[in-house]
Amino acid sequence: MGIKKKLGLGVASAALGLSLVGGGTWAAFNDVETLDKNNITAGILDLGINPDSELISLDKLVPGDQIARSFKIANNGNVDIKQVLLDLNVSGWEDVDHHGTGVKNTEKDFLSQFKVNMFAADAFNFSDFGGGTNLLGGITGTGKDDQGKSYISLYDLVQQADGTYDITNGTGLPNGTADEDGKDFDKIWLAIEFVNKDLKDANGEQHQNKFQDETANIEFVFEAIQRDGVTRVNGDTGNSGATE
Repeated sequence: MGIKKKLGLGVASAALGLSLVGGGTWAAFNDVETLDKNNITAGILDLGINPDSELISLDKLVPGDQIARSFKIANNGNVDIKQVLLDLNVSGWEDVDHHGTGVKNTEKDFLSQFKVNMFAADAFNFSDFGGGTNLLGGITGTGKDDQGKSYISLYDLVQQADGTYDITNGTGLPNGTADEDGKDFDKIWLAIEFVNKDLKDANGEQHQNKFQDETANIEFVFEAIQRDGVTRVNGDTGNSGATE
């Protein structure tokens, strides 16, 4: 091989080497860090009602009968409950014509025969009934019996506890307040009385005879409302200023 051919091969090899170097990437200094302990978790809003069965189940009621029952509303979740709103629904009512008089009752007529009291406290015995917070203080009584005594009737409660009436005692149901089993609860006492008006017409018939055999189903609906939203900082639960 002549010197020219050898020299040409050397030049070609050099050019190939330059080409490989030129196709690479030149790296600068670099440092990557990861902040991996971020967490966003929604709270749990959970209202517990005890008892789970029927609150009131009575038949063959007569004027003068009354019943008092208690139940608890508890915060079973992990966020403050600001309010528990009460709503009542009525179903199954039907007018009954007694003695062939043709007298027509209305649902209002029937429900107005029942006097209602409702009290709340964190804990008190049945013997202390009436010693707690009167939950019906904001309900306006429209039912009046014939002796002129006013009272809050079941009709009044149905009409005005329309899903906007708060029945919590004090500041709602804060999370983490250890009333019982580490939960905050309010104990509610409910008393219903079939008011005995004891009034007769000219024929000696009791005015309330016209309500015999009438019935109504009452559904109590409770809606828990969360605490207000707040500006948060790390470690702050947002519940009553508490931190975890």
